[in-house]
Amino acid sequence: PSSVPASATANGDGSEGVLVVATTSEDPYGRDMLFSVALAGGTPVPLFDTELDAINYEVGGKGLLLGRHMYDPVVASRWKGYRGGKSGFVWLDREGNGEPKRLPLRDETAGSSNDLNVSCAMWIQDRIWFVADPDGSANLWSVDLEGQGLMKHSQHAFFDVRNAKVGAGSVVYTVGGELYILEAAAAAAISKAAPRRIPVEFGATLAHLPQFLDAEEHCEAVLLHPDGHHCAVSCRGRAFEMALWEGPAVAA
Repeated sequence: PSSVPASATANGDGSEGVLVVATTSEDPYGRDMLFSVALAGGTPVPLFDTELDAINYEVGGKGLLLGRHMYDPVVASRWKGYRGGKSGFVWLDREGNGEPKRLPLRDETAGSSNDLNVSCAMWIQDRIWFVADPDGSANLWSVDLEGQGLMKHSQHAFFDVRNAKVGAGSVVYTVGGELYILEAAAAAAISKAAPRRIPVEFGATLAHLPQFLDAEEHCEAVLLHPDGHHCAVSCRGRAFEMALWEGPAVAA
């Protein structure tokens, strides 16, 4: 049987009897490389002689999408808001001839010209979908095959979009521990198409799980510092102190 270290990520569904794996096992500097592994087991075969950690195939076509630095927005602490040299990069081999070309991904929001930092890149019809955070929270975005026409497809403002996957013409992803689905074909043509939450029922009590409450709705008293730079707040029977302009609330 094949053996890969813990620092490995599977790509693809194995429908052709082969699974593509991104692993650091063969690189002395800990960089991800893509290998194909037969589902029946065997020796992993390198696919490219360069650092890559994501691969996605054009549905019904010959095209190939390759990605580098496709980090999870939450697990990789350097991902969120990062705009340096290890941002996510995407290459497209549109004809499947082994000559991929870099896809320019520019932040077109608010007049910015910075490169986008992306993850979970997917090729769906005539657009490239990905997760990015140009306006703060990580959401689903897409561009055309030339890297133009940046379009936002989800509107999550607190928790980040994670684990986006494509299948059967739809994109499924998680936000704050909840599942969402978006009809990719509809959203590509109608920018207002919205994802919907998939309700998941558990057969056990959830009382032991953390509950997130809006502190504003549970404030009992507020006392302002004489100099106006701090305040003390009583919230759900506990006392907290916090600065008015920056920094966290600290339990007294």
